[in-house]
Amino acid sequence: MKIIDYEIRGSCVRFYLGKDDDTDYHGDDWNDRPYDCNAGTVYKEYITGYADIVFPLDSLVLEPCDGVTYCRFSKDDMKDSTVPCVVVVPAPYANEETYNDFPYWSNHKKAHKFYFGDRMEPTLGPAIYYFNPKLEQFLQDVDTRMVTKSIDATISGVTPMKEVPIWEKANLTLKEAALYFGIGQNKLREMTDMRNCDFVLIVGTKRLIKRKQLEKYLENTTYI
Repeated sequence: MKIIDYEIRGSCVRFYLGKDDDTDYHGDDWNDRPYDCNAGTVYKEYITGYADIVFPLDSLVLEPCDGVTYCRFSKDDMKDSTVPCVVVVPAPYANEETYNDFPYWSNHKKAHKFYFGDRMEPTLGPAIYYFNPKLEQFLQDVDTRMVTKSIDATISGVTPMKEVPIWEKANLTLKEAALYFGIGQNKLREMTDMRNCDFVLIVGTKRLIKRKQLEKYLENTTYI
């Protein structure tokens, strides 16, 4: 399969995947600029799978409209590989620079770039990636699994239940929250022990994280 569209939520990226030989995929207003004010998501009939990838929270995850007043690109420009659709900057490099805009990092040799048409396999749940400074590249955590079945695949004649994307869930388990926010489970547990913590939900003996409330908390916090 190959990348035919994307969606970014924080440090999570959902890549929409299509058939390798499909060149007709498109969505509403893909020829309009700027894409972020006009273009829709690729039409569902072209989607054959999804890849949900979680990058470290302190990485920069950028798309063409980030850091610019007016984006000069359309979704068709991405389809033509004129510009990458997603650029991910490892924290060690991002912290060395004062720039956090797409135009700068899309031309930086140490940033990881994703293009429409890149080969990719669908994931079973979120696949967490970490940066290996020795190899200078992102690697997939061995505890996250990849699958090669399309979203229409069946196992033993039973259609699998559609999984709710992690970024659409109101409440997350500690493991899911660790994947989503890039914060260790022990640290999350410590944070939820804070007095007047408003992003924890106790259900019996189970501890859940209120996703939106923790997002808001982190937006106003510089140290945890």
